[in-house]
Amino acid sequence: EELISTPAHQDEQDWRTVRQTIADFLGDALGRGDNNPPISLQELIWDMVSELMEDPEPTPEEEKRDGEGGFDPMTLAINTVRGEAMHAVINYGLWVARNLKDKTVEVKIPQEVTDVLDKHLDKKQDPSLAIHSIYGWRAPNISYLNRPWLEANKEKIFVKDSPDYLLAAWEGYLSNNVIKEVFQILKPLYFEFIPLLGTFEKKGFRANDVDQRFPQHIMVTYVSDAENDDLVEFFFKNAHPKARAEALNFAGRVVLRQQEGLRDKEQVLKRLAELWEKRISLLGETLEVEELQEFGWWFKFSPVDQKETLELMTKTLELTKGKIDVPYEIVEEMVKYVPEYPLESIKLLQLLAEAERERHEITYKRNEYREVFRLIKEGDNKDAKQIKDDVINHLGSKGLIEEFRDLLE
Repeated sequence: EELISTPAHQDEQDWRTVRQTIADFLGDALGRGDNNPPISLQELIWDMVSELMEDPEPTPEEEKRDGEGGFDPMTLAINTVRGEAMHAVINYGLWVARNLKDKTVEVKIPQEVTDVLDKHLDKKQDPSLAIHSIYGWRAPNISYLNRPWLEANKEKIFVKDSPDYLLAAWEGYLSNNVIKEVFQILKPLYFEFIPLLGTFEKKGFRANDVDQRFPQHIMVTYVSDAENDDLVEFFFKNAHPKARAEALNFAGRVVLRQQEGLRDKEQVLKRLAELWEKRISLLGETLEVEELQEFGWWFKFSPVDQKETLELMTKTLELTKGKIDVPYEIVEEMVKYVPEYPLESIKLLQLLAEAERERHEITYKRNEYREVFRLIKEGDNKDAKQIKDDVINHLGSKGLIEEFRDLLE
């Protein structure tokens, strides 16, 4: 009697799914250090991987169709046969390297891997953006396996005259954390990419948004190593205001809030304090409210003491005319500042309260406003009391007098 195999799922009715599953399985098996297949299988495994690298998927037509449907190159890479196979090629290299007796050699991969890297980097032989994104994505692994190859081919990966390929490579690369050894190879390319931030047309979902991730890389390099100050200065001088804002946002929202876990905490805080002072001390066209308002994220976990924090934030608010991100966090923290610095604190609160602000932004933190006013009312600083009454009267002109009338002198 003839046996008829019924697919468990509709997608399993063609060889494409089978081939992609094999590529995914091989990549996973070879890439995991805790799962080391016997090196005696090297020839057999390479035969399978190299065969999968010849798979036509993704074809240019498929890539254009899927790209217009919202898939970015990185997402396409892990959803196509050749994309998964390309990851498997690099994992094959890592597997071979793990089995080397001398792991100090500069080139740790056999020639067949280098040949594949060369072939598929050539857009005439493989025009796929998905495949190209993998060169950026796996740049740290490639650097480890064959640093001279990456140094020789970095400008073919991050190709200046082909925006789509350049974007694909950077999106892939920026999925990684900053790795010093790789960064040093690519640092000149960072300079070239900075003026291009904010200029790319990006459709649909992006696994990594370069306009977000690139500024984050800049801040990581800044707090990690003073040797990169030339790049940071170039970034803040030449990058789009939105990119500069993203860098400051990341520093306040991520770096400062994780400061207790930093290895070189004091040095990091010192450098961030220097950056804050430098950015608000500039004159001319380089000052943008869009950038400076991100310092709102710095107040709660400030890199400096209370006195200097008040000075820096007051100057920032003067420059932005009171416009600032997360003003509610500043109001929350003001309660801690008032006992020692009542006059400076109420002056800062005045800048916040008198700025163009939605009513709910005040009422949301009415209790904190009241506590600041109460502490000043109970204190003995006459100048602070006068400004406190001015602030309350201003809020009263906005229809909020009943919230704070009892705290007038």
